[in-house]
Amino acid sequence: MDASRYSAIDEYTLQELIRQYSAATPPERIAIMATLYDAGVMPPYEVALRAVTDESALVRRWMARNSRYLDYRDSVDGIDSSDDLQRFNLLLPLLNDSDDFVRASLYENRYIFSDVSVDEWHEMFSDASHLERLAMVRNPRTHGALGLLEALFEPESTHLGLSLAQREQIVSALLVSRQALTEHHRNGADLPPEPWDAHLFSHLWRLISKWPAESRVRKNIHLYIGTTIKTKAGIYRQCKQATFRADILRNLDPDDSDTLELGMKDHDNLCRFLAFSKISRLNQARLEALLDTEDVYAMLGLAENETLSVSQLEEVKDRLFGLGAHEQARWASETIDRIKRRQPPQDPAQLFSRTDEPDRFLVDKINTLGKIVLDLQRELDAMREQVDSSRKMRP
Repeated sequence: MDASRYSAIDEYTLQELIRQYSAATPPERIAIMATLYDAGVMPPYEVALRAVTDESALVRRWMARNSRYLDYRDSVDGIDSSDDLQRFNLLLPLLNDSDDFVRASLYENRYIFSDVSVDEWHEMFSDASHLERLAMVRNPRTHGALGLLEALFEPESTHLGLSLAQREQIVSALLVSRQALTEHHRNGADLPPEPWDAHLFSHLWRLISKWPAESRVRKNIHLYIGTTIKTKAGIYRQCKQATFRADILRNLDPDDSDTLELGMKDHDNLCRFLAFSKISRLNQARLEALLDTEDVYAMLGLAENETLSVSQLEEVKDRLFGLGAHEQARWASETIDRIKRRQPPQDPAQLFSRTDEPDRFLVDKINTLGKIVLDLQRELDAMREQVDSSRKMRP
């Protein structure tokens, strides 16, 4: 469908669009609405009304979650009756839909609720059902409602009337959806969640430490949310469960040296493995001291650490062989191979050699230029030799 055809609606194009919508299946109706919205065309009221009251809950749910514009009251002229004006607010049919999932989906709509204040989010959340709350925390607009976030993450808060099980579901949904929203935004496909500063990250981590040890939330925040290096190290020291300490280590960058140092001294084998697999800038004296031990798990971590030099990895491999960990010693060999593949060859002829891989037009152009440069270099070298020979032959 060419959406530009409907950028200016008249009686003819309105009838055409209505008939096209009426003849379509539910998925086709969704496609019609999506095409109009994506092209920046506001669907005419008559078509949008059909969509929000469609007999298919699939269409109504899509409109609730994805429609860009539902309040047509400002586009109507010559109507004084407030009852008549209400008919043009298409938010109302969705708010009063017979399907509770359609009603809940409306609260995930990032367009309709773009201007809702922090206080309004808090008020709506207080009055919402559990299903609606699960939709709200998937809306990137709620991620800036700091007071609401604090009330959700504080397990001892009674303000929202949540059971611990409900609270766990809601916070887990928020953490996972925040990660998904961030990834979609990186791919240009979605609105990013409201940014959280280091102070808020640290505060939320401290609140999570109050949750029961077996809680999924404690695991999810370690996997999906970073915080300051100091806060991570502090929480790592206080964490008694090795599985949660391992989750913290999995979410670390090599620059998180404070927590990695704690992980390298951890009594848990998995934690030591993870820490040594991420630590960077391991000096030779420290490596030699470790090689004098029999800590296989630490050396297994080093065997997968691509920040080590090839010579250091060779030492790790030899030590693993010496400890009888022959299978695991191959990990170091595989890491060495990966590092060498990333390094450019020393021989210029190999550097600019032709590749038969498809879709490498730019690479082939660079290779061609490289070969030209090499040919010129050979010619210059030959000319120099001729000049030098001529000079030697002169009396």
